[in-house]
Amino acid sequence: MRLALWIFLILYPSFAFAEEISCPLDLDVAPQKLAKTPPGWRTFVDAYHARYVLEGITLYNGKPEELASLVADTDTADYSGWVLHDNGHEHYYLACRYADTALQLTRELPSSMKRCRIDYEKDITINGLPSPQKVSCR
Repeated sequence: MRLALWIFLILYPSFAFAEEISCPLDLDVAPQKLAKTPPGWRTFVDAYHARYVLEGITLYNGKPEELASLVADTDTADYSGWVLHDNGHEHYYLACRYADTALQLTRELPSSMKRCRIDYEKDITINGLPSPQKVSCR
């Protein structure tokens, strides 16, 4: 049995060393500030809602601000999966999206990664979307 495991690890090393990438489950954000308060109104900052929970994860071909998000190759209620083909000089990026804010955390993926998978907790939804639980890229 041990020999079979070693042979598997030698033949498929990328499977054994998949990098676990975790988006923070929530963001603690500094209070927002209006550029200009409309006449007759005053600003109130609700400190209770200053924490934003992870809503979704998106993969991009190129920098996220270019908005070239990738459609999953496999998409089920339990997970989404992407095959990351060699795309020349472009890099793939992972973006963590948070509910009720435009703020996102992004990360460039190493070019050695060829597949990514996001597992969902289908019984938990945030704004109608299944809650992402784990990201695995290899």
